[in-house]
Amino acid sequence: MVQFEGDKDMHDHPLAVYITLQKEDQIAYSVHADYISQLKRYQVYANLMNLMPQRVNGDYEVVLHVEDPRAEASFTKSLGKLNVDFNEGSGDREYDNIREDYRLYDKIVNYFPPEPEAKEGMVPLVFSGVLLVGLLSFIGTFARNKANLSALSFFGLGFLLTYSAVFFVIIAFWIG
Repeated sequence: MVQFEGDKDMHDHPLAVYITLQKEDQIAYSVHADYISQLKRYQVYANLMNLMPQRVNGDYEVVLHVEDPRAEASFTKSLGKLNVDFNEGSGDREYDNIREDYRLYDKIVNYFPPEPEAKEGMVPLVFSGVLLVGLLSFIGTFARNKANLSALSFFGLGFLLTYSAVFFVIIAFWIG
C-alpha cells in the first residue's frame, strides 16, 4: 500500500494506477486501472485485441505502476510475464514477429536543416527611413502652417503619442 502525506488512517487511494505490457524492443502498451469504491481496489480491464492492433504474439513483461503527486515516491513492481497468442487454436502463425516499423531505434538522429543566411539589412533600413521621412514631413507641415496646437485636446494628444509610439516600435522591429 502506498502511504500519502497527511493520510495517517490510509483512507485515500492513489490517483494513477496502471500496468504496462512490453515485449523485447517494442514500445510499451499501457492500461489504466479503474478505482472500484465498493471494493476499495483498482481493477484493470484490457481487451488485447483492441489494445494491440498489430497483434504480435509472444511474452510480454507486465509491470504495475502506482503514481501520485502526494506520495513520497512512485511505486513500480514487475508482475511477471504474460504469454499472448492471437493465433490460439489456429495453425496460422502470421503474428509471431515484431513488425519492423514497431521496433525501437538504437539511436534517434534528428536532422535540422541549416538556418537560412541572413538577408541584407538594406531593405529594413530603407523602409524605416521612408516611414521616418513621412513622419518628419507631417510634423514639418504642422510647423510651416503654424498649426494651432494649443487647441489640441487631451484625447487628440493621446492619439498622437500612441500613434508615434506604435510607429517607433514598428521601426525598431524593422531595424532590429
